[in-house]
Order: sequence, then structure tokens, then C-alpha cells
Amino acid sequence: MTNTTLLKVFFWTLFLNILLTISCTKKTKTTSSFSSSRNTLANELSPYLKKHCDDPVFWNTWNEESLDYAKETNKLIILSIGFSSCHWCHVMEKETFEDQETAKFMNQNFVNIKVDREERPDIDHLYMSALQLMTGKGGWPLNVILLPNGQPVYGGTYHSKKQWNSVLTKILELYKNKPEELVSYANSLSDGIKSNNLIEVHSETPKFSKQDFIDNITSWQTSWDTIYGQERTKEKFIKTGNLTFLMNYVHLLKDEKVSKQVKTTLDNMYEGGVFDHVGGGFFRYSTDTQWLVPHFEKMLYNNAQVLSIYANGYLKYKDPRYKYIIEKNIQFLEQNMADSDGGYISSIDADNEGKEGAYYIWSKEELKKALGEGFEMFLERYKLTLLNEEGKHNYVISKKSRDSIVSKEEFKWLDLLNNKRKQRTPPNRDIKKITSWNALLIIGYVDAYRALGDKKHLNLAESLVKTVYSDAFKNGKLKHIFNTNSNKSDGFLEDYAYLISAYLKLYSVTGKLTYATKASELTEIVLEHYGDSQNNMFTFAQKSNLVSPLVKLSDGVLPSPNSIMADNLKKLSILYRNERYDLRFSKMMTAITPYLKEDFSNYLKWGNLHLQELFPTKEIIVVGTEAESKAWKFQNTYYTNVLIYFNKENFDSPLPVFKSKYIEGETYIYICEKGYCKLPVTSVQRAKKMLDH
Repeated sequence: MTNTTLLKVFFWTLFLNILLTISCTKKTKTTSSFSSSRNTLANELSPYLKKHCDDPVFWNTWNEESLDYAKETNKLIILSIGFSSCHWCHVMEKETFEDQETAKFMNQNFVNIKVDREERPDIDHLYMSALQLMTGKGGWPLNVILLPNGQPVYGGTYHSKKQWNSVLTKILELYKNKPEELVSYANSLSDGIKSNNLIEVHSETPKFSKQDFIDNITSWQTSWDTIYGQERTKEKFIKTGNLTFLMNYVHLLKDEKVSKQVKTTLDNMYEGGVFDHVGGGFFRYSTDTQWLVPHFEKMLYNNAQVLSIYANGYLKYKDPRYKYIIEKNIQFLEQNMADSDGGYISSIDADNEGKEGAYYIWSKEELKKALGEGFEMFLERYKLTLLNEEGKHNYVISKKSRDSIVSKEEFKWLDLLNNKRKQRTPPNRDIKKITSWNALLIIGYVDAYRALGDKKHLNLAESLVKTVYSDAFKNGKLKHIFNTNSNKSDGFLEDYAYLISAYLKLYSVTGKLTYATKASELTEIVLEHYGDSQNNMFTFAQKSNLVSPLVKLSDGVLPSPNSIMADNLKKLSILYRNERYDLRFSKMMTAITPYLKEDFSNYLKWGNLHLQELFPTKEIIVVGTEAESKAWKFQNTYYTNVLIYFNKENFDSPLPVFKSKYIEGETYIYICEKGYCKLPVTSVQRAKKMLDH
């Protein structure tokens, strides 16, 4: 069998509505070591790993012992990666990994390793890139077969039992009879992975002009869905990073066509079933083009970023529905994802009671019974979308677009339905508390405060950052998972980058020096331990036993941690007048420009940074007794490429940005650019006019 044939074994099948709830009887707080004769997952914190603890497969976690055993015994490794709220992960477990004969074959011939992608995003990113090199596709569960040294030779997603056994048999035969072919292919593939993580260093800075932006936007527009928003795709993921870039682009280049596309996307995301109108919160993505039928898992990172995009949308468009979304989402987060010990859990499963979305869908009979006489009026304002299930009458609720805001009657109906829904068996919750995702929520809360001016949102942000730092920063470094009983890996670049960004946001709106200091201290850790001298970027992990160091550049549903670090360095270089930070930022921008030119829509956080270079960042520096109240007038306005700092105390601040700007008895507003300031003014309106010019 040829390598080409092997690589074409990539299977998808029809949708199955199966949920497996596994209860592990053996639970301790100590992580088990490697075992070749039993399943060791019962002691794991991750609910995803625990779901596999009763599988007859002898699963182990990714650790040195597992990898060493594979090398010692010269056995191939089966690496299976998923996450708690992944529907198809549950399906494959039920069909394949619980099968005794399949498990016996795997146990006899392979070293079997299970990974929760949310615990080890480095492993997931690396082997997902291998899968995409092999097949051009991706997804979860991610099932990869590796040589004993960790080099991949096969990758795929969901497999039926028959498909999986066929793949294993053929790979094993090839490994026994023609190992040199697998080794040769693995070397080539590993070279490709390493090449993907090497950044070409340019001696000259490539320019990204205003016309480059216009040309790329014009080209990108051909793929836009102008009716329902975003792009014309079979499924629609919530891409807040793209929307943020487009809003900034609109603000700077005054493009009304682009502005309409942003508004269309925000409106349809809210009106569709991808937003949970009954209980609040957004589902991860919709399975259709109109945002109507979601894939029902809810993720913290998704809902955190949704807060930010609708907060900025509210500041820009003043749509009262966006205020409602912000408040509804915060209510959902506080009621469903806040942990009693502080911090927020990672996700809520899509499946329960043996069915995907069972907690969220309705029959018409249930709705009539719950709403009574209000049912017919409810149907005038809300749309019911029938799920594609033969012989069943289950509907997803979405809102009819002609309604502007939620009325008092609607509040009553939604409360009735929410109370009714709470009587159902709720889906499982993944209790992992992830540093980077909680940092995104801090940012979301700050943005909600900026938009609505409600101090309770700022209090939530400050309380959360205190918890994250207290629980995640141990022995001079961050942890990726900060649950009390977690002993998982050190923090990744995204944990540092997002938390630094959160501290800088908090400093801007509070003026509390400790937040700026924490941002600077964490940045120094990143520079020392994550810097990559070869390409001026930062590696995803501080140390790695993977086949290649990982450098994450492109944006997905999460922004590239390198792009966030570049943004942090730029802001800190301005705040501290630090040339070292500015030089590192410039080198990163030089390195990324060719990527942005070649694949524009996948590097839009970097696109925002290039907009800042094209339209240089303005600094609003307010100093004096009324500094906080005057600075707020700028905080509560939609700006892009503007940094706002204030200091109301009568002393010399240690931050260079305030040097020689305090005048006794006055509150002055300085508009600065690249360290040079215009003459100060006392009027907010006059300062805003200076900004406009």
C-alpha cells in the first residue's frame, strides 16, 4: 500500500445523536504514571479524559514515561486528541474505543495516548498542522499515528470502528514490512511542520500601504455573505477578530460598505439560534449559513470575546440590542460558568440525555404548555427552526429581525422558558479554569464597562484578575490550568500574552499603577523564556518534547498569541518609552508582513497593528485632579489606534509617559503621537476635535 493511499484515509459520516455518560469509580488527586497494562485516566482533572477512563483501551496521558516506553518497545503511538464538549469525540468513543476487540488490538500493538486539547494546546496545534499538511482539513477528534519518536505518519478525524480498524491494520503492516517508507514519509512531513514554524527574516521592512489594505478588502469582499453576514461558508464560526479589524478599518478609512457588512454580521449573530435567547450565551458555531441551528456547546473563550465585540459595536453603532446582548451574556456567564472558588470554567457540553442539544431545543407542545395564551404572540416575534431529525419535532428558537429590542412581554416569556428548561437535566460542564481564556473574559468585562459605564462590570474584571494572578502565578511563572488540584503544564505564550493585554486594559481604565507594573513584569518573563532568536517571534511553549518548536502566527477563533504580544510590546513601549520593546515590535512586524500580504483574512490581528503603523497611534494623556472623569469621556467613545492614560495624583509618576505634565491646580489633556505632544488643552471637546484632525 502506498503512502498516498494511506493519506487519503480521512473519513466523515452522517450525524449521530449519541451521548455517552461515563462515571469513573476510581478517583484520586494524584496523577497516575504510565502503564502498559491498564487505563490510567481515572485520576485526571479533565472531564474529557475522565470520560475515557473506563474504555478498555489502555489510555495514558502525554508524558515522558509514555514516550520513553514507545521508544524502548519500538511501538507506534496512537495519539487521540479531543475536548469535553466535542460531540464527535463522544460518538467515536462509544462506537470504537469502547469496543473490546478494537481495544485489544490497540493495546497489543500500540502505545495509546489521550490528550485534552484545552490542557495541551501545544500538542493539538502541532499535530493539527500535521493533519492539515496531510489532508488539507482539520477537526476533532484528532487521531494521529506517530512513530516512536513522535513523528506523525497518519492523521484523521472521526472514524467508524470499521474504518479505524482498517487504518490501524494497514499502518501496522507497513511498519512491520516496509518501515523505511514510513520513516521517509515521517521525515518529510516533520520537515514540513518545522518549515511552517520557521519565519523568514527580512533585512528590509516590507511596506503595507493604504492601497494594499483597500485591495485586500476589495478582494475579500467577493467571498462575503452580504445577507447574513461574515463569509459564504457551509458553517459559520463567530470570528470576533475579523469583525474587530473591520470596525477599525471602517473608522479609519470611512468605508460604509464595510460598515454595513459588520452591522449585518452582528445583527444576524444575535437574531439567529447561535445566540441562546432563552438562557443567554453564544454557542460555538452554527451548522448552517443563516446562524439558525447551532452546534450546541458553549465555550468561555467564545463568550468572552463576544462581550468585547458587542461592546465596541454598541460604542460605534449605539444599537440598544447590543446593550441587551452584553447584559444577557454577562448574566449567563455569572450563572453558568463562574466557579464558586473564583475564576470561570472552560465549557458546557453540547450533548446530554443521549442527544446533542437536548437541553436547548423545544417541541411546539412544550412551548404551548409553558407560554399558555402567549404562545401565538411569541411566534410573532420569534422564529422556530426545525432540526433535521426524522419523525421528531424539535425546534431551535431565533428572533425575527423586525423586532428592535426585547419587550417586557418577551422578558416574561423568556423567563418562563428558562425556568422550564432548568427542570431538565443540564449538560456536563468542563470545570478546567484556563488562564488565557479567563484573561479574555477580563478584557470582555473591561470592554463592557467602557460601553455601558456600569461599575459592576469593572468590579468583575478586577476581581477576576486578582483570582487569576493569585491562583495561576506560582513560583515565578504562570500555569495554564489554575484549578487548585491541577498539576498540569506551565503556562503557554497565550496565557502570558492575553493576561498582559488584560492588565494593560485595566490600567487604561483605572489608572492603577500595579496593573502596568504586572504587565511589564510578565512581559520580561516572555522575553526571557519564550523568545525565538531565529525569527523574532515567540514560541508557543517555553520548552517542548515535540517534533518541532511551535510558533503560532495566524488568527483563528482565538487571536494569535504572537500578534497579541506584539500589541502588548507596542503599548508598553509607549507607556514606558522603552526602545527595547519598540525594536522587538518592529522586528515582529517586519517578519509578519509577507504573511499578511499572502493570506490577509487569517492575520487580521496583525492587520490591526499595520493599521496603527499606517495611521499612527495617538496617545491621550490626562493629568490632574479631574483626570479620571475627563479620561472617561474618551474611554466611553469608540476610537481605534488611541491609547488613553490618566494620572490624578499630585506626584511624579514613575511612568515616563507622565513626565513633566502635571501642573498644580489644573487638569490638562495632552494629545501625543510617537512621543511628541501638542500643546495641552483643558476641554474634552477641544481635545476630541484635535483627535479628529
